[in-house]
Amino acid sequence: MTTSAPACYVLTMPRIAELPPENLTRGWLTEPALARAASFASVKRRADYLWVRLMMRVLLMRFFGREAVLKERPPFSPLIVARDSGVRMPLYATISHTKTLVGVAVADTPAAIDLEVIDADRPVTTLYKRLYGERRFEKVRDNPVRAFYEAWGMNECAVKLPGVFVTDEEELAVKTHDGQKAAVFSEELTEKTLLTVVTAEKTDLRLLTTTAEEVAASLTAETAFL
Repeated sequence: MTTSAPACYVLTMPRIAELPPENLTRGWLTEPALARAASFASVKRRADYLWVRLMMRVLLMRFFGREAVLKERPPFSPLIVARDSGVRMPLYATISHTKTLVGVAVADTPAAIDLEVIDADRPVTTLYKRLYGERRFEKVRDNPVRAFYEAWGMNECAVKLPGVFVTDEEELAVKTHDGQKAAVFSEELTEKTLLTVVTAEKTDLRLLTTTAEEVAASLTAETAFL
């Protein structure tokens, strides 16, 4: 008897400074989320906060059904709970944003994502050797920029999972707190941005892209509920 792998859906979109329409935020986000967003002095920070939560609502609606809502727990990503009981559902949310993109993921196993803009002018060779050693650097000498940002993304994801970034074994790895090796995936997206995805176990990973206009249209077409 075989069982299907857990699913992990990652949705990214270009970062924008404009706030989402108020009818969407009022219809799809909770009062604690709106209050938290209002506390940010930066409009860009407020926009990031609101858009990623609307993106998360799109993933939940499209792939996991309408019975889930988001429960804020600053400064971490929201918990996904059952709408009627408030009990945590077996779903996990994770968020990342950088200068070029914002991203969210929803999975039915612990998951973390990280987005990093690749800066080829950064002294990555020196940094990589300092952090991970000369011997390990020899293995990535052909592409030290990619190797550095992959390692950086793994470290960021280990914090979010939560887990442990392991640097003292033959290969860099992320492990869960019970010692299991997590699954790691990385891919360069548009605008020289590297996406790293770490999941507690191997998943059926789906990478999706969208725009602010598509998010707004998708949620406008549905009846909002909280």
